[in-house]
Amino acid sequence: QPVDDALLLDTANRIAEIRASMEGREGVASFLEKRKPTWLN
Repeated sequence: QPVDDALLLDTANRIAEIRASMEGREGVASFLEKRKPTWLN
């Protein structure tokens, strides 16, 4: 699939939604704190 502005925008929105979720925040926090994540599900 060719990469166009609509695809880039959709991808950015999906990543933002995932990162804002509880598991997304735990993943980012565990990475920054250099520890294993404590997954909720």
